[in-house]
Amino acid sequence: YMHRRQVSRWLCLLNDLQVKFEAAQPSQQPAAAVVYVHKAGARIAVNRISEALAVPVQSNIPTFVALTDIHAVDERDLSDIHKSLEGAISLVKRGTLGRRIA
Repeated sequence: YMHRRQVSRWLCLLNDLQVKFEAAQPSQQPAAAVVYVHKAGARIAVNRISEALAVPVQSNIPTFVALTDIHAVDERDLSDIHKSLEGAISLVKRGTLGRRIA
């Protein structure tokens, strides 16, 4: 039950994000770019990150990923985190303008 509720909430959040990026009125559109900030010690849900990043990318909005608090983890963990984030980014298809996530 709880898992179904979380999935439903997540899909609702993605839908709300998509509606904002596709808003016809400039006053309702988001800023000129999206920055996803991930704290190094936080859990990485690769599929959810890629789903969230896909929304602005498919709307041709410049999208950036930043990793913070890198000194809170050791080198091996940091390498694993980089690989996981790169994996999430690689799952995101390019937008119609061919932009990639930076």
